[in-house]
Amino acid sequence: MGISARNTQASLPDFQKYLLEHKLIPANRVTFYAYWVSRFLSYARKLNVNTTEYHEQTASSFLEELRLDAGQSHQNVR
Repeated sequence: MGISARNTQASLPDFQKYLLEHKLIPANRVTFYAYWVSRFLSYARKLNVNTTEYHEQTASSFLEELRLDAGQSHQNVR
């Protein structure tokens, strides 16, 4: 699944604005960060996890799912 410019620009506009205003990351990376934060928030909400607090187990399981998805993608290419 590719990341389209339209989808990333629509992702978390207030978050993107915050990142830009506070110069937390380079401007050309803002949509990329917003995209991945949006994906994580969607994942956490599916699990009914409070997204206003940090949950290490949720972050770890999200990363593990990404790793497994990437492995599956590589197998499909072969």
